[in-house]
Amino acid sequence: MRLNKPPYFSFVLALARFAAKRIAYLLLVLVLFIVFLMLFVNSTGMMNDVMQRQAFREAIQSCQRDEACNTLPFRQRNAEILSRRLEILAQQQAEPFLIRVLRQTWGYLTLDWGIALYHQSRTGSFLVADIVLERIPFTIGLFSTGTLLGAYIGIRTGLKMASKALRPSDRGLTFLSLMTTVIPPWIWGIYFIFIFAITLRLFPSYGYLTVPPPRDPWEYTANFLWHLALPLLTLTFASFGAWAYVTRNLVLPTEREDHVQAARARGVPERTVMKKHVLRVAYPPLVTTLAIALIATLNGIILVEGIFGWPGIGWLYWEALSFGDLETYGPVDTPILVALPVAFAMIFLVVIFILDLTYGYLDPRIRALDRK
Repeated sequence: MRLNKPPYFSFVLALARFAAKRIAYLLLVLVLFIVFLMLFVNSTGMMNDVMQRQAFREAIQSCQRDEACNTLPFRQRNAEILSRRLEILAQQQAEPFLIRVLRQTWGYLTLDWGIALYHQSRTGSFLVADIVLERIPFTIGLFSTGTLLGAYIGIRTGLKMASKALRPSDRGLTFLSLMTTVIPPWIWGIYFIFIFAITLRLFPSYGYLTVPPPRDPWEYTANFLWHLALPLLTLTFASFGAWAYVTRNLVLPTEREDHVQAARARGVPERTVMKKHVLRVAYPPLVTTLAIALIATLNGIILVEGIFGWPGIGWLYWEALSFGDLETYGPVDTPILVALPVAFAMIFLVVIFILDLTYGYLDPRIRALDRK
């Protein structure tokens, strides 16, 4: 006798298969992106200066580990370091081009991003992965909180606009939502700095802590949130308009459906009608819109972090571009500039995977995957 699987088991199994396929697909996208990036940076010569500096660092480190080299007189020790540097460079240049690209691709996939030319992490590490990874929480916290708050406010505003379609309040909110969408977030950031930081002096305009930072944990947290308020307000205000406009246009046709009108005729409360009969239909396209909004917000966060001096990976771009001695070392910290697109791509793909999984959960057609 064959026992039928419970419906929830079939659904979970189908969702797991869907997730596995998405992971494989997104990993392939990441690998191809890194391969193309490595082809670009190696064919344009961007990595030549990096290879020379890193070969010099490796020669110094190998001499420090070698007691015989480390105890040599100063001039002989420098000559030995230069000799080892030339050997390392000769080995790197003898490596075939495609083998080098594949080796570097594997390194970036495993977070082996090399050594920074000028920067170091707060713990004193020159490893690019350590420098970038300590900045990621600042970016994730700012952009995810700003986008989620913008989505929440925008969806609620869009529902109000749809319920009062073509009335003066709807037209006014539609104009405001389009204005916040068309104007880039960094322009709103400049306006908010002028209004709230310079004129009203309610919030600081730069950084994430006062100098010196408070020692008390509660004061430290309060000071951090005080600095976070203005960039968070900027991202929330800049993103809510798109949500409101899209929600209004998605909900408006659904409100005229027969099942919605029937629910209202039965005396179902308006809040229940919107939640169970209108939003349920609009959830899948809203999730798709959320993916686009998150990507757009993360792209724009480079300028927003630059305006507010927020120490995320967006601000790290500006630091890597403006750091350096033109006459001695070169204008930019190339290893960081090469690693940052990989970091952004990883964040993008993780966000897309989470939203794809949410879409698969909300879409009832996912149940049919188990039967295919």
